[in-house]
Amino acid sequence: MGAAVGFLLLVLWFTDRGAVEIALGDDTFEAGRTDIIADEIRQNGPIRYADLIGGRRNIILQHLGDDDLVGWYAFDLIRPGQPNECQLEWNVAGQVFRDSCDDAEIPPTGFGQPDYPVEIEEGRISIDFRADEAASTETDTGE
Repeated sequence: MGAAVGFLLLVLWFTDRGAVEIALGDDTFEAGRTDIIADEIRQNGPIRYADLIGGRRNIILQHLGDDDLVGWYAFDLIRPGQPNECQLEWNVAGQVFRDSCDDAEIPPTGFGQPDYPVEIEEGRISIDFRADEAASTETDTGE
């Protein structure tokens, strides 16, 4: 209960500052201003968003690099085939994500996870879930 209240207060704090606009059920998620979100990730690590789009989407928003307008990644919080309780957790020391159940490592970009296009427009971040099926069926060869 305390964690839920803390999360709600954090969301309200960011919302008051224009950082988070939660729009559950939409095909896109408006995460907020790039400068605020990038600074939050630099200080506290990647942001986990649970139950977006009516509980069907749990994601991680990651930012890498010094430029707030590039280096954004959005990908699934749970590896394909894993149960909901097996979530990716950020390992600060190793700079990788680790699956909470089997310790499998995922790179900081989320490579290998189903991912979603991140769009930056006028300094604001949005994540497009309309590409959901295409993103989760594409194979990235790294080329």
